[in-house]
Amino acid sequence: MFPMGVTVDPRMLMAFIAVAEEGGFTRAAERLHLVQSSVSASVKALESSTGLQLLHRGTRAVTLTPEGRSFLPAARAAVAALEEAKDSAAALAGGGIGGHVAVGVLATPDIVSIATAIATLHQRHPDLRISVKSALGGSVALQNDILANLLDVCFVVLPFAYSPDLTVEPLLTGKFVLACGTSHPWAERSSPVEPEDLSGTGMVEFPRGFTLRESTDRELMARGIVRRTIVEVPHLDLVSGYVAAGVGVGFLTEAVARDHPGLVTLQTPWIDMRWTVAAAWANTRRLSRAAETFLDTVRDNCRRAIERDETLFAPDAV
Repeated sequence: MFPMGVTVDPRMLMAFIAVAEEGGFTRAAERLHLVQSSVSASVKALESSTGLQLLHRGTRAVTLTPEGRSFLPAARAAVAALEEAKDSAAALAGGGIGGHVAVGVLATPDIVSIATAIATLHQRHPDLRISVKSALGGSVALQNDILANLLDVCFVVLPFAYSPDLTVEPLLTGKFVLACGTSHPWAERSSPVEPEDLSGTGMVEFPRGFTLRESTDRELMARGIVRRTIVEVPHLDLVSGYVAAGVGVGFLTEAVARDHPGLVTLQTPWIDMRWTVAAAWANTRRLSRAAETFLDTVRDNCRRAIERDETLFAPDAV
C-alpha cells in the first residue's frame, strides 16, 4: 500500500484525509478537534516519510497534487483497515463494537429510520461512531462517494443505473402519486387527471439526477407530455411545501401526500411509478463489523415500517 520501508503514523493519514476532504487546514483541524499547527505538522511529516508532495498550499485554497490524488484512496483504505482491526480486537476481548461508520443519505424524509437505528446502536455500543452525510446530488452523488471511499454505506432510491462495483440491497418500496395544494383548481376534482391535462401544467420537481425526476421524465415523455417546470428543489420536503403553497402540481411519495394537511392526492390511473429505497456499498472492499451491525439495525427498522405503514411494501411483494 505504501513504499517499502516507509513508516506512517495513522494520525498523519487522518490529518491528510481531513485536509483533502475539507479543502483546508482550518476546517480539518476543527473536524479532528486539533489545533491547526498540529494538523499541518502531521501532513508535513507524512510528506517527508513518503517523499511525496501531497498538497498544493495556496494562499486561498489547499488542493491535492497528482501524487496526493493517487495517494488518497490508499490512505482511506489504511485508516478503514485500522478501524476494522480495532473492531475485531474489541470483539475478541468481549467488548462492544467500536469504530466509525460513514453513512450517506438522500435529502428526503428518513424513510429507513436512520435516526432510530443510530439511537439503538448508541445504547448497545456507545463506542461506535456514526457520521451521516446528506447528498443534494441524489443517488448518483452518493454512489460516487461510496466508490471514492468517502462513505461506507449509503441509501439510494431505485431505479438508477448503478456501477457494477456497487452491491445494492432493496429494503422497501412505495408509490409515487401526483398531488396539488388545497387551493389549486384541481383540488376539488373528482375525475382522474389525464395525460393531456399535464401538458403545459406548471410542476414542482426535483433536479435532474434524482430518481423521481428521471422516472417522471421517462413516464411523461413516453406519453408525449410536454410539461412546464416552474421550480426545481432538491428535497422532498421542499417539493411538498411548494406544491402545498400552490406553485404547481408535483409527484410525491404516497405517504408524504397522504400525511401533509395542505396536499390533495390526484387520480392518475394511467401511470404507476414506484420507488425502492436500497442500501448500497462497494463490493471491492469488505464491510467492517460496525457497518454490518448498522445495516442489520436498519433492516430491522424497515421490516417494522412495512408492517405498520400500508403505503410501504417489501420489494419482492411488488
